[in-house]
Amino acid sequence: MLSLLDVVIDQPFVELLKPLHLPETVADSLSGHGEPYGPLLRLAEAIEGDDAGAIRTCARLLGLGECDVNRALLPAICDADEVEPG
Repeated sequence: MLSLLDVVIDQPFVELLKPLHLPETVADSLSGHGEPYGPLLRLAEAIEGDDAGAIRTCARLLGLGECDVNRALLPAICDADEVEPG
């Protein structure tokens, strides 16, 4: 969801990050897909987009197999299901 925030709010992503006072490496990665977190963001976006080919490519670039991605994703989905709105 965070990857679509700039579209939903209609503001540049870099402007949305300013009030969060994130470390520079995190803000740079989120706004421009740079290192060190950019590859992880691309994997998350591939998962959000349900793009199996992109998921495999991103995982491979991170040195992960499909099982590694699934092992991390399943508990995250379960945790997200337990979050109550509002």
